Amino acid sequence: MEMKAYWRILKRRWWLLLFGFAVVFGITWYLTSRQPLIYEASTTFVIRPRVSEGSVGEEFVRALDIVSRRVEINTTFAEVATSRLIKNQAKERLGLSSAEQEGLNVTARVVGGTNVMEISAEGHDPGVVRDFANAVGTETVNYVGKLYDVFELEPLDEANLPRN
Repeated sequence: MEMKAYWRILKRRWWLLLFGFAVVFGITWYLTSRQPLIYEASTTFVIRPRVSEGSVGEEFVRALDIVSRRVEINTTFAEVATSRLIKNQAKERLGLSSAEQEGLNVTARVVGGTNVMEISAEGHDPGVVRDFANAVGTETVNYVGKLYDVFELEPLDEANLPRN
């Protein structure tokens, strides 16, 4: 019985439902259209043992086993990439103005089950985002090269210009 009563009310006042939907849709569209676009670019690196003339087969295999099993080393490299020091060095390398630096953000993660690290940058200008991701990667490689003698980061893919 109550359902019939609700149905009668809905049939008589259908315009209220339509009006409410239109107001919510309009406000949502207005607020989201005013948000600035955020672009993301990613670059990837392989964490691997450093190969040198002095490294013999058994030593190389041991280093490869360590980097494959030790989550701490991979996580350390990802944390270095997101550090304030690396971000500031990358900004200085690119000579970014304060307006270009606004909204820049960096994240790094090690792809599960691999020795691949992905560095992602977000920001409002697609060109700056791409260049910043690549600069953070370069600065990370330079810093990590001094940190460990046994391991290194090797670039796999450079960041591309984000389209959307």
